[in-house]
Amino acid sequence: MRKLCTLEELSISYEELNSVWKCDKRYGADILKHFIALNEAAFDFMGIRANIEVSLGNKARLQLITSHYAGTVPLLSPRNGKPYADLIIRGRFGESISGLLTAVQDSLLPEYNVSLPDIQDSTVEPPFYFECCRFIDFW
Repeated sequence: MRKLCTLEELSISYEELNSVWKCDKRYGADILKHFIALNEAAFDFMGIRANIEVSLGNKARLQLITSHYAGTVPLLSPRNGKPYADLIIRGRFGESISGLLTAVQDSLLPEYNVSLPDIQDSTVEPPFYFECCRFIDFW
């Protein structure tokens, strides 16, 4: 999936999405409806409005309209319902979220939704894990 900015509108063709999903090409609008239904909790958490545009010739497009929230949510595939990618919403001008958090520090607390599944495997090799702990403690 693409990286978006806050307060942005993006339209993605079904053909582009289907190159990853590998679903039946004949039912583009139905598959997009299923995709939106599967990811409704993630879209609601980030304040994203998802719509389907259908033009003449039965060409379907997914339209995503972001809100003022920034962050990352996992997306579920309409083919099997498993996580396949992260949707990343950056700051309005493309700034990094970690850079923003250091600027606002204690005035803004991050929010988490534990009901959304993790996209990546959470197992971490011990040497890498300890290096990360040292980095976090140092930071």
